[in-house]
Amino acid sequence: MSMTKFHVTTFTNDLVITNNHRAYHWVRTYKSGTLKGDFNTAFQIFLILNHDVKIAYDILNYFLIIFFNWHVSPILIIGILRLIGLLCAMTYSEAEKSFISTISSLYEESEAKSLAWLSMNHVSKIDRAKYLSIKEDKMPEKQLLEFIAIQEELKTGRPLQYILGETEFYGLKFLVNQDVLIPRPETEELVDWVLITLRGIEKNPFDLKILDIGTGSGCIPVSIKKFFPEPEVYALDISSGALSTARQNALLNETELHFIHDDILNPLSEILLKKKFDFIISNPPYVTVSEKELMLSNIVDYEPHTALFVSDSDPLQFYNKIADFSLDSLQKEGCLFLEINENLGQQTCNLLADKGFKNIELRQDMRGKDRMIKASFK
Repeated sequence: MSMTKFHVTTFTNDLVITNNHRAYHWVRTYKSGTLKGDFNTAFQIFLILNHDVKIAYDILNYFLIIFFNWHVSPILIIGILRLIGLLCAMTYSEAEKSFISTISSLYEESEAKSLAWLSMNHVSKIDRAKYLSIKEDKMPEKQLLEFIAIQEELKTGRPLQYILGETEFYGLKFLVNQDVLIPRPETEELVDWVLITLRGIEKNPFDLKILDIGTGSGCIPVSIKKFFPEPEVYALDISSGALSTARQNALLNETELHFIHDDILNPLSEILLKKKFDFIISNPPYVTVSEKELMLSNIVDYEPHTALFVSDSDPLQFYNKIADFSLDSLQKEGCLFLEINENLGQQTCNLLADKGFKNIELRQDMRGKDRMIKASFK
């Protein structure tokens, strides 16, 4: 029968902190006198560290803030714990459970579990099958430190994809940062629709030219080029930071793209003005300013607003310009693909119809929301 190890550290002042051993851990404190009282009475901390290293972290953080008014980084706190010998080994399974418990107040259980696994996979470089076979093994210290650091950043609301610096889209790895939006699953559905259409056309694929407007991370054109490599693919964005990220992602996924730094609202590029494209694709800004208050703070606070929001007075501004551009730049049998605001599906279809587009098809995403449109002249 194994015995639970207790680490006892004695300080001064009348504060006792305990772990109640429930699934969602809490810390109970009793303190007499002022918060910054004299160090003249017994001060005991009971830590069940082999069960949950999070408790040690929380206590040290609390101690530094209350008694010294020091606000230090998670990495420094973890380093201090390591130096004084309070950072003990944890198994992979214990670390994952602690991670989920720590962020459970900010995320729903299913999302917390997903974030924990994505973080575990990132730091340990193992797949789910391997994890299940070693989950009761001790997690290497370097991995544990990185895992805890990710956990602490998640508590600030920063999206996991930005913390890790990468995400998966259409089965491919993409680098992401705060210059670009985090690719969404519904955009994968748009890419899938484009690829299915490409595979069904009769024209020689080597003669095709495709343009993605507002490329961001490059997830749309890179994915298309990766899985249908013959066409010439162009990617446009007004942001130099976004184009830099898209170039890295094209290189990462071994795809050759042509990049254009321009503003679709006032295009000046010679390529845009002279070339004809078979497919024009865009996922432009479409969230109205009034919808901002309905969005999660981790989106509003971290993702680039220029790629997200449009004014309430002209919510279809980008669609109007893209449609006008497409009238001049699409081949006669070409197709326009758009990702849209779920609340403006019919209005966007009407806009295209008024400009002379035919075969306008509005599709819903996996959640049953109006999300994408395909249109042509034929």
